[in-house]
Amino acid sequence: MINEQGARSYIHWSYAAHEVLGGQHGDYSVMMQKLFLRSQNDDILPAVF
Repeated sequence: MINEQGARSYIHWSYAAHEVLGGQHGDYSVMMQKLFLRSQNDDILPAVF
């Protein structure tokens, strides 16, 4: 289950990754999703990427 804090963090990091990579999401976006889903399962959010 995705809580509001988790959703906000995912959106924040997705946009951050988008900016850092100059708009090239690609495999990094997939990695972000996996980290996000894993963090939800563990009920903690990754502090550093």
